[in-house]
Amino acid sequence: MFGKKDKKQKPKVARRKTAASAGPVRNEEPLSFYVALDNELDGDLKGNINVLVAGRFMGMIDVSGLVWIARTGEVDGTIKCDDFRLEGTVKGIVIAKNVADIIDDHNSQAEVSADRTWKDGAFPPPPPPTDLADGKTQE
Repeated sequence: MFGKKDKKQKPKVARRKTAASAGPVRNEEPLSFYVALDNELDGDLKGNINVLVAGRFMGMIDVSGLVWIARTGEVDGTIKCDDFRLEGTVKGIVIAKNVADIIDDHNSQAEVSADRTWKDGAFPPPPPPTDLADGKTQE
């Protein structure tokens, strides 16, 4: 009707960039869970969501999204996520599938494991490749 073709439109799907081409905050999904300043939560959080902690969270966060610990945020427990940004305090274990962006002046006592680690939003330079046969650096 009115000159438009009757085509079915595909629904728009939010897509995430790949780890190789992305910055430290990659998940394009909207913020789904927020622990506000001066709030304290205890429990487990799971889902396909992004999380921002500006208050205190105790327990386990297991999400397929971004977990951002703000400067005022504190987490005591385990964090499993796709991407992670640390500005505040974490006591426990962090396992990020893709990128962990860690700010220099964070106050953390956490064991962090990630595919790639950022420092203040920039990758540290990789070491030069070495020849396995003689151990010399390749140019």
